[in-house]
Amino acid sequence: MKVRRQEDIRNKLLALLPAADFEQVAPDLEFVTLPQGTLLVKAGQPIEDIYFLTSGIGSVVVETPEGHRTEAGLFGFDGYVPTSAVADVEISPHDVGIQIGAEGYRMTFASFRRCMETNRNFSKVMVRSMEVFAVQLAYTVASNAVHDVTERLARWLLMCHDRAAGENFELTHEFMA
Repeated sequence: MKVRRQEDIRNKLLALLPAADFEQVAPDLEFVTLPQGTLLVKAGQPIEDIYFLTSGIGSVVVETPEGHRTEAGLFGFDGYVPTSAVADVEISPHDVGIQIGAEGYRMTFASFRRCMETNRNFSKVMVRSMEVFAVQLAYTVASNAVHDVTERLARWLLMCHDRAAGENFELTHEFMA
C-alpha cells in the first residue's frame, strides 16, 4: 500500500516535510506491518531498506566482540532507521529490530539515498534527526554509567511511553531485562 496523503502520516519526520517535498518522497514509501521480534537489519549485513515507524518501538542493539548485547537506543514514530544510511553507509554496524509490534513505511536504500541527494528539505530533516538520535545515545551512555538500575529503568520506561500510542503499551519482562 502506497502513501496517499501527508496528513495521514504519523511519522514526525515525514510529517515535517513541506508538501512539495513530501510529494517527491511519497511514491517511494510502502506501508508495512512489523510484528514484535522483526529484525530490520542485522549487524554486518547490507542495509536494504529504511523504516519510518508510525507506531510501535524498535531498538538498536550493540554486540561486543565477547558476545554481550545491549540496547543502545530506541526509536518509534519520531525517527527512522538505520540512521547510518544518511551517511551513505551500506552495511549496518548494529542489529535493528522491533520490540513492540509496529507499523510504518519502508523505503529502499537506493530511494533513500536518491532523496538525500535530490531533495534538500528531506536531507535536512534526516540529518537533523540523526543528530537527535546521537544525543539520545549519548544520554543513554551517561545514564548507564552514573545511575542505578532503578533510575535507568524509569528513564527507559519514560522513553518507551513517549513513543507509545496512548497510555498503555505492551512490554515483556524479557524485553525489560
